[in-house]
Amino acid sequence: MDFSTEATLAFLTRHQEWSFWLALVFAAAETTAFLSLAVPSTAILVGVGALVATGAIP
Repeated sequence: MDFSTEATLAFLTRHQEWSFWLALVFAAAETTAFLSLAVPSTAILVGVGALVATGAIP
């Protein structure tokens, strides 16, 4: 994972109330034509799924 992905996942762990909305924004960015090339949405969404699975984010 690159720095921006790790920083985003650390932010989500600290600010759990933003996790749903930030995941929604990254999912929308993943489906947008040229924005998906600039934003590492796939790695972030997989990381959010891992955080939810481990219980770090309820």
